[in-house]
Amino acid sequence: MNTIIPQVDTNVATASVNLSISPMLESKIDYLCKASPSLEWSGLLVYRVDKSDFSHHQHIAMDITAFDVIPMDQGSGTYTEFEFNKRKLDNSGYADAMIDYFNDHIDYIDQNILVGGIHSHNVMQSFFSGTDMSELTENCKSYNFYLSLIVNNAGDRVAKIAFSTDITTKTLDSIYCRDEFGDKKHVYNTTKAET
Repeated sequence: MNTIIPQVDTNVATASVNLSISPMLESKIDYLCKASPSLEWSGLLVYRVDKSDFSHHQHIAMDITAFDVIPMDQGSGTYTEFEFNKRKLDNSGYADAMIDYFNDHIDYIDQNILVGGIHSHNVMQSFFSGTDMSELTENCKSYNFYLSLIVNNAGDRVAKIAFSTDITTKTLDSIYCRDEFGDKKHVYNTTKAET
């Protein structure tokens, strides 16, 4: 199992996040990269939080296992994007690959399985571009936290995780984020000297 350490951008708390990539997901990533070596592709990253600890003041610790991908788009040589609900080709309604996936894996609903984002940078380095950072920030608003994984044909992987926070006052007295179950966790308290 491949393990990478996602970067966590925060000014108020530290985090230790270990992301393990299952052999099945590694195999699917390799297949997608080889099937479209000159094109970027994107999809939904399927993962679970194996362990989380929000109990230490100003520190978050998480162990995450990513184990599947729902391919959504094969883009151009420099860009990929997708919509969750795409109009069907015969105009008979909308297709939703995520709903179809979870209908096929109904047992995942009881296992608190989560989705994030994954896409390739084909022949480029694996890094978070300005567009990737915007996607991370925007998607974080719809989730308790959002995990994004970028891969390339050379086998490089880089990940970031963003937490959506609640601030209790304009002076940043307290900051809260939500764990994988949606429970509010206190992660930061300022002192008089900090405000």
